[in-house]
Amino acid sequence: MDILVIYPSRSHQGYKIAGETFSQLVKKVSGDETYICDDENFDENKRYDLTVLIGSDAVNNVTASLYLSMKT
Repeated sequence: MDILVIYPSRSHQGYKIAGETFSQLVKKVSGDETYICDDENFDENKRYDLTVLIGSDAVNNVTASLYLSMKT
């Protein structure tokens, strides 16, 4: 399973650390391939089996876009 973790690029560094830590834990526990990127470099044309969003719509542009477009 390919898993993408998206963190907000213009917010506190803790979001990036949380994304990296989550990604490492997923890899260790499941062995699944994980990828990490910030919300400004997210390519919506690439498909992953699971996408994890770090940060609310107030800080993560991808979270805000999904919320505003009513996608889940």
